[in-house]
Amino acid sequence: LWVGSSLGIEVIKAGGQGLIKQKGDENFPARGIDAFAKDCFGNIWFGNRANLFGVIWKDETGYYHVKYYDEGFFILPDQKKPQLFVSSTHGLKRFTIDRNGNITSTFAWQASKKANSLSSNYTYPIAKENDKTYWIGTIGGGLNRLSFGKNDSYSIKTYAGKYGIFNDVESLEIDSSGNIWMG
Repeated sequence: LWVGSSLGIEVIKAGGQGLIKQKGDENFPARGIDAFAKDCFGNIWFGNRANLFGVIWKDETGYYHVKYYDEGFFILPDQKKPQLFVSSTHGLKRFTIDRNGNITSTFAWQASKKANSLSSNYTYPIAKENDKTYWIGTIGGGLNRLSFGKNDSYSIKTYAGKYGIFNDVESLEIDSSGNIWMG
């Protein structure tokens, strides 16, 4: 069990019987960790609201390595494809990744007055409805639906005040009936 706290990252043995000492864990972040996610390669991505996000990956010898990237808080990896979505106070990014935690390509969305823009750059939770539709909560801009079409085309629709949705969406979940729960 991987645990993030105000002091960094620890790994607890199965059954809660103490901590596991990992080869390379001396390089794990020693600062607040608010979010964890495991990608399709089994790498552990971490983030928080104030600092860089990053990845912990294990090499063929069992040694753990840490890489840091730009600001990022909420991380949503795809469990079938080598990609992840990362929210921040500067918009939303989709990264293509490799097995060693390297980012190989980036696509970004930001808020603006143009069509197909986010309603706020302060993105927060992200939920995947299906391979074509993602929901993004924002601070100050309500809820955004990001829909993908053919040839990487996309559309963004905002649901906020006139839909009865509050402006700050800090938690988000989609249930088995397709209902979107927000907090």
